[in-house]
Amino acid sequence: MEPALERIRDELRSIQRLPGLSRIGLGVRRLDHELWKHGRARLDAHRANGAGAPSRQAGDGPDVYLASHVYDQGGHTALIGDFVQARRDHATGAHLILTNASKKDPPALTAEALARTGIPRERTTSLQGVSLDDRLDALLARLLELGPGRLFLFHHHDDPVAVAACQAEICADCVLVHHNDGRPSFGLHMPDITLIELNPLGAAIARAQRLSPELLPLTCPDPGPRPHGFLRNGALVTATSGTPLKFDGDYAYTYPEAIALILKTTGGRHIHIGPLNDELTGGIDQALRREGIDPRGFVHRPWVPSVAKALWDCDCDVYVASFPTDGARALVEVAASGTPYLAHTRRPHRNPENDPMTGAGTGWWRNWDELEARLGELSDRRRLETRSEQMRQRYMRFHHPSVFERTLDDILAGKEGLADPQAAGRDRAMLALITAALADDVIEESAVSRNALGAFRRDSDAFRRDIEASATRFRAGEEAARSAVEGNLLKAIGQSDRATSEKVERLAGEQATLAEAHGRLSEAHGRLGEAHRQ
Repeated sequence: MEPALERIRDELRSIQRLPGLSRIGLGVRRLDHELWKHGRARLDAHRANGAGAPSRQAGDGPDVYLASHVYDQGGHTALIGDFVQARRDHATGAHLILTNASKKDPPALTAEALARTGIPRERTTSLQGVSLDDRLDALLARLLELGPGRLFLFHHHDDPVAVAACQAEICADCVLVHHNDGRPSFGLHMPDITLIELNPLGAAIARAQRLSPELLPLTCPDPGPRPHGFLRNGALVTATSGTPLKFDGDYAYTYPEAIALILKTTGGRHIHIGPLNDELTGGIDQALRREGIDPRGFVHRPWVPSVAKALWDCDCDVYVASFPTDGARALVEVAASGTPYLAHTRRPHRNPENDPMTGAGTGWWRNWDELEARLGELSDRRRLETRSEQMRQRYMRFHHPSVFERTLDDILAGKEGLADPQAAGRDRAMLALITAALADDVIEESAVSRNALGAFRRDSDAFRRDIEASATRFRAGEEAARSAVEGNLLKAIGQSDRATSEKVERLAGEQATLAEAHGRLSEAHGRLGEAHRQ
């Protein structure tokens, strides 16, 4: 039998493969309930063996951050550091525990990744264990030893280990920080947790599930006001940041094609910040050569300490967001730098000015024609300056570290998170989005069922044909066997008749020979009698 945690994880991953719901950050109540029951059973086993949490008043223990992995790059690990920084005056001695739930052999924990969390190595635990249950047991033992005052969950969406350990007996104040990746996730329906959503769309999706999320927009350090103006190089300079995971190679619009179109339209430079794999690098080179564009117009910077400052250093005029998945923290750093933002959307064009949280300073494109048109509009210096001011104001209002710290304090004190001025409209939009996603999945499931039924029918027809062919072959074989038996019997009878005839003929010949001998003997006997009389 498959272990419970592996089975539950496989169920979530099957949901994540659905075409509609896979793009929405929903929770699965049934799976969360199973994880809660499984974690409680394992905890009871630990306590039966004498393990127990230290005797402390609620909230007296250290802050413990529970994550699946941490990385040298990306916004998820940096967010842990933002929490640690915001909690610096309220909690000391924060601990970090890594479940490594997706890897049998835990990867090396680099100094760069640890530095981004703000937690030293001596207060970091990397769980070991062959199975997920082994790691859950190790996690429960470590949590019982630490006795956390608050437990912050920063787990990846498909990590069942972290969620199963979220038990009130271990920590009465569990805070789940829902990662910004827009995929179905474990933990949202766990009992007695504080749910933090990091963007207004995620909060609307949570409300659609009858959850009570608190909104805490992402933050980044304030680099200060933009130090210089725009179009300093004459032509428009654009930039994008992100790992290859942000660019889906099967999507209708590809990143290499976008770069070629951008450079052909602007005649300037495009800078990519972050790692690129060989597939993307080769695709970019081919796209530029195909359009006859000087490859020196594309500049790659694999790593930078600050996206905001890197945009200033390269004189970036417009930031083009990664697609189809944009970067949540990258958006905040772009806003902090006061750089106009150009994003891709699958939805019909909307007026960004109507949404101060997600639209101020932002332009949108759905297809290549719109991307070219938006770039043309942003070649105007006055328009760039206006968008720059809007982005900076957006950062100061929703994302500044002081706003983040104050909002987090309110949430942990039982107050409400940041208010979304567009909450009502966003709730309606999310309900429509979820309904459409469910419809997509029903259609897909129906198509799969129809395909499966068709395949079954085809298999049944083939099976019937095989049976009929086998029966035909059997009948032919039976007839051949009967013919062979009859032939052999007749042959045997014929052979027997010939042997009998030959024997009769031989006996007849022998009888004739005897008769002839008897005649000669009688003739000799007659002559002998006549001689005797004489």
